Amino acid sequence: MDFSFGFTYDSQYFPEQPKELHEKIARTGTHHEKWDLAGRDDLSPEVIAILAQDSDPSIRDSIAMNHLTSASVLASLVSRHPDQIPAASIHENAPATLKDLAPIHWQMDGSIYQYLKDKEATEEESVRFRKERDRLHRQYMNRLKKARQGLSPEEWPDFDTPRTPLLGEVWRTIRPEGDEQPSPYSQEFLRAAAYYWDRWSRSVGSVELP
Repeated sequence: MDFSFGFTYDSQYFPEQPKELHEKIARTGTHHEKWDLAGRDDLSPEVIAILAQDSDPSIRDSIAMNHLTSASVLASLVSRHPDQIPAASIHENAPATLKDLAPIHWQMDGSIYQYLKDKEATEEESVRFRKERDRLHRQYMNRLKKARQGLSPEEWPDFDTPRTPLLGEVWRTIRPEGDEQPSPYSQEFLRAAAYYWDRWSRSVGSVELP
């Protein structure tokens, strides 16, 4: 199963493996074995939890984008490794408070759908939110095309990528902050989130969402 910007594939693309082997690979496998394992769609919660604690950030990044990874694992992952915030905050299962920290143009439809459910958004709020998201996306794409003029694809990661508001900022225009719970994150964590999102956006490159 494909997951936005992730490395999760149908298990049919991988050889069948006994589940006991998954745990062994997660604990003692090579980097390549662990990375392949982290992309499978037949992992147990126990194996996912082991991979989420791996010392290699690329393994953690991959498990942060596996569609099976739960909200609790994602929350624990970013609390220990703030560099995983970008990958985790666009995950469909991420807590709404974590999704709030991602630029809205990075959030895919499935993630937005679950976010609105978690917020218990009314139909009116959902419609207003989606219209604002569409408007911001069109604005982003126009600015992106203008910024790319005269640049080769190889130069794209080096230019100042256009920014869009964070998902949480857009939501607060729909439902005033007074009706919401305060952010559970410290100012230090929020600064780290902004820092790692800037780095991650540049390393992954500009995206063109439908």
